[in-house]
Amino acid sequence: MITNREKIIGIIDRMISRKMEINVRFEKGKDTFTSRFLGLLPPSGKVRGSKPGPQEEALVIEKLVPASGNKLLDPSRKIIIELPLDQRLLRFTTRYLGMSKDPAPVGVIIALPDSVELKELRRVERIIQEPPNFISVSFQTTDPAGKEQVWQLNVIDCSRHGLGLLVTEVDFDLLKMIKPGDVIKDITFYAEWTLIRVDATVKHITKIVRGPHKGQYVIGLESSEVITSCLPPDHPGS
Repeated sequence: MITNREKIIGIIDRMISRKMEINVRFEKGKDTFTSRFLGLLPPSGKVRGSKPGPQEEALVIEKLVPASGNKLLDPSRKIIIELPLDQRLLRFTTRYLGMSKDPAPVGVIIALPDSVELKELRRVERIIQEPPNFISVSFQTTDPAGKEQVWQLNVIDCSRHGLGLLVTEVDFDLLKMIKPGDVIKDITFYAEWTLIRVDATVKHITKIVRGPHKGQYVIGLESSEVITSCLPPDHPGS
């Protein structure tokens, strides 16, 4: 658990610079929404940029996707932020403060957390028999020049046919690095109560032609362990 204010700001500032996608949930709510950090907001209402400092009191994140999540924003409701970060799971609880306007980035203002939990990831056995609701994945690729990059993508579908990962515009470079038939090693799949690390095969890369994600892509993955996890316990294939 990290409680040092400057360290917390440093971690969040890093996520802002990397344009990392985050998962947003509400206390006692079942739905998961996505967003990204836009900036640190000091009391003056101006965003400081990339240099952390002790005077920042709030954060600005993009409006939630799907948009129905923005209707749930309420100062009395706790907000839970989660995302994978360098082989660890970052989680903190915050609260809604309002909507930002120019000159600050336009979005949702949330309070800077008093503490941040960083949980080490490791291979774990799935001992709970209920099917997990996979939220996101994290994996690493290496380009021909030997440069490594970590990717974090949201899960938009999980069924007996496989698992679909949403590729938004900020991650389109990934589409140049993988193709159907490739095996991605050591993918970490995150659910609300567990995580699984396995290898998976790319089955397809499909452009979305309609709906809220039109113009984005879905990467279809196949892994026997993940497919089994997506099935309910009484399913004949589980």
